[in-house]
Amino acid sequence: MNTICTNNQFRLLKQRLKSLEIHLQKLTEEKTEYLNKIDEFNRLYIIKFGDITQKILLLKEEIVLNHLKETERQYKEVQKITDTISKNIKTLKAKIRKLKKIIKETTKKGRYYKSLIDEYNKLVEQLEILEKNLLDKEEDNLLYFDAKFEDDKMRQRFAQIKSDFDSFKTECHNYDTKNTIDKNQQKELKDIWKQASKLCHPDIVADELSIEANELMQSLNEAYSQNDLKKVKEIYNHIKNGTKFVTLSESINDIDILKVKIEQLEQKILIEQNDIKELKQDDTFITINNINDTDKYFKTIRKQLEEQYEYIKKNRVF
Repeated sequence: MNTICTNNQFRLLKQRLKSLEIHLQKLTEEKTEYLNKIDEFNRLYIIKFGDITQKILLLKEEIVLNHLKETERQYKEVQKITDTISKNIKTLKAKIRKLKKIIKETTKKGRYYKSLIDEYNKLVEQLEILEKNLLDKEEDNLLYFDAKFEDDKMRQRFAQIKSDFDSFKTECHNYDTKNTIDKNQQKELKDIWKQASKLCHPDIVADELSIEANELMQSLNEAYSQNDLKKVKEIYNHIKNGTKFVTLSESINDIDILKVKIEQLEQKILIEQNDIKELKQDDTFITINNINDTDKYFKTIRKQLEEQYEYIKKNRVF
């Protein structure tokens, strides 16, 4: 009786593992399809709007740099005036001290004394005016520090713009290397990729084959993402005529190991399901699914980008 129970349990575990392998394979196919869908949309976006996107990014970069240069120029100008006023104040104070000493030593009678007092009062009045001017310029400097704070934010914006531009150039380069294929070739590419991926899925094959399977799967996915039909065919033929990738459900004959592998695949399935959920919430994916007329959508976006460029160019703000 125990032997019968054990055999039944073993058979059910084998079936469960096989079922999980099939489910994981389907999820992998679904996720890869979504990723390629997003990637292809991004490629089309670069092709359609690469020129106007570059113009907008370069214009933003120019505006930020000019703003930073102008702020620096204004600060230097204020600083130059401040230095001159400070120097004049120092000279004036020296004159006042000297005159004050002369006044102390002069008899308080006569025109000479009165002229000294008048001169002293004029110097003091000039000093007050200069000190007020200096205070005003120092306030200008405080405003400059406020502007510098704004500059810090502008520099952050500049860094972000530069990062966006670098990413944009990288994307352009990546998409330049992607092959353009027609619908029939796309279908053939997808079918062959599916067949090949079923034969070498690294999470499904026996443990001793997982490293080789992983390397092949990476090459396969890279070729698939580049629309490289020839390469995908080569990898498929290599897999079909090379190492036979035995699945976990075919290779495991121990109940305890079966239980462990079932738990591992269940965890991997949860990860794939979560990845797919996040992909479906991705802005680009949502946009793709909401487009009814692709040509109309691209024309609308083109118009919006051109209007955005003209607005930034005219108003020098963004």
